[in-house]
Amino acid sequence: MNCIACGAPLVAHRETVRYDDCGLPDVYLVDVEVRRCRACGEEEIVIPRMAELHRAIAEALALRPAPLNGTEIRFLRKFLGLSQRELASRMGLRQETISRYENDRERMGSPAERLLRLLVLWGSAGREQPPLLEIARGSTRPSRAPIRLVRDQRGRWRPRAA
Repeated sequence: MNCIACGAPLVAHRETVRYDDCGLPDVYLVDVEVRRCRACGEEEIVIPRMAELHRAIAEALALRPAPLNGTEIRFLRKFLGLSQRELASRMGLRQETISRYENDRERMGSPAERLLRLLVLWGSAGREQPPLLEIARGSTRPSRAPIRLVRDQRGRWRPRAA
């Protein structure tokens, strides 16, 4: 591969990178291919299976025990492919309420948060027995640990254990 900026060859290696393009500040991709140009410093990150990656991020957020913040709520809504109005309708809320949640002007209450988490997990294909009961019971506790994702032997994105 050659650099699109200067045409020089790219050198590939594997590393852990922060994935800011998803809109969340604490998502890291572990052991992904990074290609760099030695001539101009241009860099490209190879991210296969983007839809699957975003599903893995959504599941990790839904299962993470910390309360959701506005940025995470917006990510989950967009993952579900819903407008604020559509999500509000599904949750029995007003569109303005979803907007306040996403802009951190109002904290999402526990019942609404559990419902959003369940919508994400139920809407996510291929989950093996998600711990829905724990989420429904509200067993969330503060933990802002970064989300780290790695590809398994089949090439699927999975949360990496801390």
